[in-house]
Amino acid sequence: MESFDSFRFIDETIKRLKIGVCGDKPCHAVMLCGVEGVGKRTLAGICSRAVNCMSDGVKPCDTCDNCLQYLSDSHPDHIIVKYEGKAISVAAIRQLTERLGYKPFEGGRYTVVIERADEMTVQAQNALLKTLEEPPSDAVFFLIAQNGGALLPTIRSRCRTIRIPALTEDECGRVLAEKGFERERARTLAIVSQGSVGKAMALDSDEGYWRLRDRAIAAVAGVGEAKDISLASSIIKDDRASASTVIDIIEQIAERMLRTGENPHGISLKPERLLEAVILARQMLKSNVSWQTAFERMLFAAME
Repeated sequence: MESFDSFRFIDETIKRLKIGVCGDKPCHAVMLCGVEGVGKRTLAGICSRAVNCMSDGVKPCDTCDNCLQYLSDSHPDHIIVKYEGKAISVAAIRQLTERLGYKPFEGGRYTVVIERADEMTVQAQNALLKTLEEPPSDAVFFLIAQNGGALLPTIRSRCRTIRIPALTEDECGRVLAEKGFERERARTLAIVSQGSVGKAMALDSDEGYWRLRDRAIAAVAGVGEAKDISLASSIIKDDRASASTVIDIIEQIAERMLRTGENPHGISLKPERLLEAVILARQMLKSNVSWQTAFERMLFAAME
């Protein structure tokens, strides 16, 4: 069971968060910002339990009636506005505000979690802003965002922003090891996820990702001279739908080579030139250059 103590590597961040939600008068709106997989949703759930926890001691206690209802996903005053792959509509926010017009069932506070708040339409944001300008005393909002800057400044100004940092690779590896991952696997996952525990756990079972990563590495590692580029291109030519992920993988490997000096894949291209070439590849893809052409030009640029 996750608790505030599960986030021990970001103690100062958690301390600020607990001050905002564990008192008798929690702040009315908190925005949890951070990259994918750092635990924003988990923290929103922990905070929600803390708001309505009945304990006089440490919150959430996870043993009182309210906490148990949260843990079983049955608390009547907990509302989640889900993100289902498309922008959150104004209709969804209006439905939310209509529900908040009634008193909480349990006599405590509503806890409202808005997933991917940065994916709300402008109309939805404006509808939410009206509520945040005159927030109901019996509701606490948790806005989850990867890109807080995508929200209207007027919404950001009415929220206490808590930035959740990614862990270092070592910290992430230790957390994964504690969750039962074999040590070397935990280290590999920490590297590819760049310190994001949630992303690491998702990638662990994504066989398609690991096959794609192997192809991307094989393509780049096989380039020593210009004549090798055609063969390298043939390895990934069918991965157009995953072009962005391939570029991300190559960028991550080049960054690590440059930062640590490690080169476990035997790549002969200079990492600083490869990083510059990655930028070029992204620009070409945005300009609708074909995937195979963009990949080949990236490798040519990395050799210059």
